[in-house]
Amino acid sequence: MTLDIPTLFITLTLGFLLLVAELTVALRAWARDASLRDWTAGGWVMVLGLAISTARGHLPEVPAIVVGNTALFIGSLMFSQAIYRFIHNAQPWRWLRWGLPLCLLFMVLILPWPMPSRVVVVSVLLALGLSPGVVMILRSARQVEHSLIAVGLMLGLAALALLGRALHALSQPEHYAAFNQPSFWQGLSFLLAFLAMQGAGWGFVLSVFERTARRMQEQATHDGLTGCYNRSTGEIMLAHELQRSRRDNGHLAFVLIDLDHFKAINDQFGHRMGDTVLRVFARTVQDRLRHSDVLCRMGGEEFGLILPGTDEAGALRLTDKIRHAVRAVDLRTDQGQPVKLDFSAGVAVAGEAGEGHFSADRLYGRADNAMYEAKHAGRGRTMVAAGR
Repeated sequence: MTLDIPTLFITLTLGFLLLVAELTVALRAWARDASLRDWTAGGWVMVLGLAISTARGHLPEVPAIVVGNTALFIGSLMFSQAIYRFIHNAQPWRWLRWGLPLCLLFMVLILPWPMPSRVVVVSVLLALGLSPGVVMILRSARQVEHSLIAVGLMLGLAALALLGRALHALSQPEHYAAFNQPSFWQGLSFLLAFLAMQGAGWGFVLSVFERTARRMQEQATHDGLTGCYNRSTGEIMLAHELQRSRRDNGHLAFVLIDLDHFKAINDQFGHRMGDTVLRVFARTVQDRLRHSDVLCRMGGEEFGLILPGTDEAGALRLTDKIRHAVRAVDLRTDQGQPVKLDFSAGVAVAGEAGEGHFSADRLYGRADNAMYEAKHAGRGRTMVAAGR
């Protein structure tokens, strides 16, 4: 059984052409995604390489070999570059600047070699072009989108198929005496490699969509400046935790925190410093919470702490710990002026004996009243809601 090589290349070229044509259309809506632009550009370069290989018998042999194989290698390298951008959100370090001249040099040097030897070199180069992307995905498997793992598996399969092609050319060079020579194993390895690359392309599109959907969800539930949950999400979580504490007959503490003299910081040092203060404060608090605790930005310089399974004493200990950490923050302006941080806090606890059952709004209101008592008492302190 043999596979007709020209027919195979025509099929692969058309398949890649359809993929990159759809990616190009999709880019009109996703133009800001640099990683998708890189993958689409790599797909077009791959189409060029496949088209030249398809028409190789009708083109001058030397330019066809050099340009066609170089295009295939650069396309594979651009796939890895797209993965780098997607994972690290940064420009890869001179990949194409070094990859293009090195590949051209290799192609020129191997021109006098027999066909089987050239097949080995080209197959290994293509596998090397895909390998950085595979390695990056494997190293980041726990952090990246699930669909990107499928991309890594597809590219890994393509690289293995190309390496298998190289090994087959080494062990049975008679099957590679001419480019268009019918050969089952040569055709199968090339078909498997490029079908896997096409599958990786669709998987990469899914990864971009998956990340966009996740970011949209985060924007709906999180504060964009500090990364904390926003008020609407915090209120939902407070109500949920209150119901659970009642079901489990446990405690739930809610702490409302307001940064002291925040308006003066904005007026004296500018709103950029004010934003920095909010981010630093949120990070300082987050570093001292348990996994079950929740920090929300309720608005402006006001934050809420939802502390499941925490009684009054525990809430006071945590608030005191946070206060010491916030006061110790060494925050300075660009001119070196120190910016001192402190806050007033109000604590309300559900689950204490004799407190009755009240709503999340009531718990919030009690913490709010206690926080304003702390403000009126001189700031920089914590007050506990009076009464039950």
